[in-house]
Amino acid sequence: MHGGELLACEQGSRSITWISSEGRVTTLVDSYKGRRLNSPNDLCRSSSGAIYFTDPPWGLTGLNDDPQKELPYSGVFMLENGKTTLIDSTLSWPNGIALSPDEKYLYVANMEIIQVEEEEQYDVYWMRYTLNDNGRVVDRQVFFRAPDSSLPGGPDGMKVDQNGNLFVTGPGGILVLDSTGNHLGTISLPIPATNLAIGPGNREIFVTARSTIYRITLK
Repeated sequence: MHGGELLACEQGSRSITWISSEGRVTTLVDSYKGRRLNSPNDLCRSSSGAIYFTDPPWGLTGLNDDPQKELPYSGVFMLENGKTTLIDSTLSWPNGIALSPDEKYLYVANMEIIQVEEEEQYDVYWMRYTLNDNGRVVDRQVFFRAPDSSLPGGPDGMKVDQNGNLFVTGPGGILVLDSTGNHLGTISLPIPATNLAIGPGNREIFVTARSTIYRITLK
């Protein structure tokens, strides 16, 4: 946000908060229809002020089996003018979330756990939601599926550059996708990435990777 203000996903308090430049904390949302959120994980904000966020159970000690989990799903939500709207309740582990530059599309990272012959495997993919002029979802589809989900790293944070290209953390590093879902390449890292930010002019990215922060110059 502008002026030193911050929007934060707080897994501990299970809420979305607004932090002023003076450090004053205001809770924007911590429940949906009378039930506490799981543990908000990632968010993005539209030019109109609408906040889109994901709510997996990563912050709960027992994850989906935690006795304090009140919602029966891991939702994707929109918060606008104090009202929270459920966008999707069908994703197992929604995580990173981002808007396209024209705000016509909302992208969400997700992972499904699949049991194959008593062994857990992972289906890692990114959803694309088509939004109308009011920011409401009118269509949804799988945008991209990771070619090899056995590689180190999972679907965590993501960012979209000014040209509509997606930089998504996932198996193998940071996968770079164009606006049609073509895989342009992968930026490999020694430690799995968890989130990133794009620097001025699309010239560099800053990456968090567990205990390490990287600065990567782009071509």
